[in-house]
Amino acid sequence: MATRAEDKAAQDIISIGRTAYAKNLVAARAGNLSICLGAGRFMITGQGAALGFLSRRELIITDLDGRKKQGAGGPSFETGLHSALYRNSAARAVVHLHPPFTLALIDAQRVLKPVTFEAALFLGTVPVIPQEAPNVIDPAPVVAALSLNNIVILKNHGVVSVGETLRDAFFLAELLEESARMNIFTSLLRKAEKKPAGRAPAAGKKEKPIALFSKAHWLRLEAVLDRERLQQPGLISLAIKQSDTGMAYTLVFKDGKLSIRAGAEKSSLLLSGTGTVWRSIFKGLMDPFTAVIQQKMSLEGSMQEFLRLYPLLRTVFKVWQTIPVST
Repeated sequence: MATRAEDKAAQDIISIGRTAYAKNLVAARAGNLSICLGAGRFMITGQGAALGFLSRRELIITDLDGRKKQGAGGPSFETGLHSALYRNSAARAVVHLHPPFTLALIDAQRVLKPVTFEAALFLGTVPVIPQEAPNVIDPAPVVAALSLNNIVILKNHGVVSVGETLRDAFFLAELLEESARMNIFTSLLRKAEKKPAGRAPAAGKKEKPIALFSKAHWLRLEAVLDRERLQQPGLISLAIKQSDTGMAYTLVFKDGKLSIRAGAEKSSLLLSGTGTVWRSIFKGLMDPFTAVIQQKMSLEGSMQEFLRLYPLLRTVFKVWQTIPVST
């Protein structure tokens, strides 16, 4: 007899599958969905199941190694990917869809740029992973990419998103497709810009990487921001912390000038992450705002205040990312 958790998971998978099909995020028998049930099990759509026409009998329960425990037929061919994600991440639900605008944009070798502030905040920098087969042969790169962002693009294959709930994961895929559609429409509406031919700019001298959160790191940030001439009146502070070392500093902005102080006691906002997360941010692999939204970093203080400072802090982090850090 099915448990209440199994009944709820089945209802959610069937509902999201039909919604994904209705919104043209998947066609025919493509795509797969799963939900972690706890106790070392998850529910996943079966082989050949059409997400737009799912029935309860097409949902399979497996253990975390992908071995079938309940259900008719076999589990999805992507069960290995779902299994790897549940074993190696905090994911509670996995969505794999084939959104056409997203895949077309990436196939055309265009960079996906979120148009709306909401998309930029929730999606951040979405990783793109090459694929060589109709299903994911090696889950490791996908698992690694999903540690940086809760959604990734599999080139010529689809998107994979994870979340606390199936709905959370689905919304990311839907938002990504909306952004891709906007990108394509924008490129069609813009007039081609004719740029005069000229010499390619000479390659600049590469800067030597600096140790994360070292004095040299702070001094370089102060120097480059001083050239930016930030237009920020008043006094604003943000504390940042490397959680695995306990190192904390406070960035103080006064009338557009930055100074950096040791400690975080007097700041109302504290942004905290591991050294791995901070390095990913400074290497341009993660967006700090998206990392907070996706709970890959923690924020102590008011989220509303953090978002109010979005224009200033986004500029600061974009500049900061131009300074190479050592691994």
